[in-house]
Amino acid sequence: MSKYQLKLSAKTKVLNLFRLIFKIKPFSNLLLLLTQQSDSRIIRKLVPPNYLYPKGKYKKVNRNGINYLLDISNVVDHSFSFNLEKPSYDSILPQLKSAKVILDIGGNIGTSALYYASINPIAKILSFEPHPVTFEKAVENIELNTFHNIELINLGLGLNKRH
Repeated sequence: MSKYQLKLSAKTKVLNLFRLIFKIKPFSNLLLLLTQQSDSRIIRKLVPPNYLYPKGKYKKVNRNGINYLLDISNVVDHSFSFNLEKPSYDSILPQLKSAKVILDIGGNIGTSALYYASINPIAKILSFEPHPVTFEKAVENIELNTFHNIELINLGLGLNKRH
């Protein structure tokens, strides 16, 4: 646990005790279903935080026919696993569907690149992720699927040249 997580309020500690029930598979599945169907803040508060899971706690997830292997002790993987962040591509969906090349700058664990491949199987998707550990997670997630139009590149893009 980080120093921040060691300074939990009494209210959070009590809530975390209650949240432990949602680490049990049937209750976890129910909570996932509820988070997918509702944006209710109350439901989202019931999700056990990532720090309640042991480091390296992996979970297989399928979202809209796309497979992922997520470490739910990691904040990004946890958020995606429990559907806490819902990116909206609505404003650029027509462009994504008709693009010949799609650049994914900051590919992270591959969620966006996989989504792009699912909606546009003919586009060449170039996904850039500079962090070696995160890049490997993206590689694993891409390999869990059958898309052949994603190229992962272990490189950061920006204005300054470093390294």
